[in-house]
Amino acid sequence: MVKVFFISLFFFIGMATIQAQLYVDGIRLDSIYQGKYLSGEPFFIKREIYFKIETDKKGDAKKQFITDQNGERTSFETHVAIINFFDKNGWEMFSYSDSRDTSLSYKKLWFRRIEQ
Repeated sequence: MVKVFFISLFFFIGMATIQAQLYVDGIRLDSIYQGKYLSGEPFFIKREIYFKIETDKKGDAKKQFITDQNGERTSFETHVAIINFFDKNGWEMFSYSDSRDTSLSYKKLWFRRIEQ
């Protein structure tokens, strides 16, 4: 009985400390960016939706794709799937814009890191 208790205790402690990991170009985001906010844009490429982020890092003019740990771009089926993916990985969406004019049309999502 005591053995089962300790195994269960270690399991729940381990589950509480495991955090989902968000990768950008194959690198864990939290290892290269500790900011609280980020923004990004969904891009349609061959009927798949990919997501590129922007951070407050200087020299971050090159937007970076959300990927898996091997650097393969993560594709999403819908914009809501992007929001759910970020939520699962410790970020909440707090703002959205849809800018359209005659020369440019884009959507931008803003996320903030969820305090643990």
